[in-house]
Amino acid sequence: MTSYRRTAATLFAEIDQDVVALQADRGFCFGMEEVTADVWRLLAEPRSVEELCAELMTLYDVAPDTCRADVEALLRQMEAEGLIEIISI
Repeated sequence: MTSYRRTAATLFAEIDQDVVALQADRGFCFGMEEVTADVWRLLAEPRSVEELCAELMTLYDVAPDTCRADVEALLRQMEAEGLIEIISI
């Protein structure tokens, strides 16, 4: 099963309900709000797309297909920015 988790090199801080992540070696800072911040928090432990969607659907009123498409797009973006990594379990 393919899972995702935060990279160890990414520094972050929570400010109220938001998250700010820093890629110090690249000099990039990323702001995350609402759903994106929730996904970041969930990725403290390895999670599959299915696990992420199951959690998010308890928090938000979203259709399963929409949730999956949005989560997959977000994970691709986060991986491209070096915030998360793919692991196989």
